[in-house]
Amino acid sequence: YVVLSGRMHVVQSTESPVAGQVLAEFGHGEIFGELGVLTDQPRSATVVAVERTRCLVVPQSDFMEAIRGSADLAIALLRVLAKRLYKADELLARYAPDSLTGLIGRRAFLDQYRRVAVGARRHHNEVALLLFDVLHLRTINDQFGYSIGDEILRALADALNGATRTTDLVARYGGDEFAVLLVDAAKGAMAGVVSRVQEKVQET
Repeated sequence: YVVLSGRMHVVQSTESPVAGQVLAEFGHGEIFGELGVLTDQPRSATVVAVERTRCLVVPQSDFMEAIRGSADLAIALLRVLAKRLYKADELLARYAPDSLTGLIGRRAFLDQYRRVAVGARRHHNEVALLLFDVLHLRTINDQFGYSIGDEILRALADALNGATRTTDLVARYGGDEFAVLLVDAAKGAMAGVVSRVQEKVQET
């Protein structure tokens, strides 16, 4: 597709830490859909028009014939793809999950928090923010070793995941800090999560 006029957003459509996030914006003269043609694979993202938009649809056979027949066009396409890969690498680094707990990190949490907060205000839904802190982690590391401290962090992360819904956001916010954002939180939701977390931590 070639954008003739208007503006479009690329939104992550798979289950990932960036699901629902805007990955890129396309405007006049830009193209999209070329990866699906070149790899013959299903799309990995969704392109959404954010204003009235007109696109030129180039059939796959015509697209491939044009690339084969023009070295300049092929090089221009490679440059476009290289820029997108570079941006994708930056985005992956930004949203890479915490290597110890597998949770999203502070930056990804803050970005998603802003998106959820905007949606909650628009739809008049309630959200709740919970913060958890592992007390005296430095002392535990000094007395028993970092492997024990790591196990405690992993146990709390597992407890938080087990006590929340898949629609909630759970993050390792800092070294010994965790944040949980309850989406569409009902009354009493916070107390219920805290109780379940305590139960799961006690079980371990």
